[in-house]
Amino acid sequence: MKNNDRSGLVSRKAALEVLLAVWRQQQPLEAAFTSSRAFGALQDADRHFAYQLVMQCCRYRAGCEVMLAEWMQRPLKPSKMAVKIILCMGMVQHFVMQTPAHALVDTSVELTKKADPAFSGLVNAVLKKAIQA
Repeated sequence: MKNNDRSGLVSRKAALEVLLAVWRQQQPLEAAFTSSRAFGALQDADRHFAYQLVMQCCRYRAGCEVMLAEWMQRPLKPSKMAVKIILCMGMVQHFVMQTPAHALVDTSVELTKKADPAFSGLVNAVLKKAIQA
């Protein structure tokens, strides 16, 4: 990952932190944004991107679940919520936000390497399948 891509990874990491608080810990959305240090530390453009990513993931969560069920041989265990969220963020970036494919795949794989490295190959394969859909 190049240094100029760092802000893209940081904003996605902040979005992941917020979504984990909401989806895993059942925090209210506003409380998750407020309590997220990563989100609070973002500059304006990155904060806007992270906010939009979180909101679109919440809006399209059910659709992401359906696509994941179709494209994966086995469902992810509940303990792999971070991986599921990273996949959903990638799909939302592709289908809703029209993020360039290379950017969403690269940042999703990098996030997965930090969150659950054993699943980085799966994230890469599923997102490439989504891009071809």
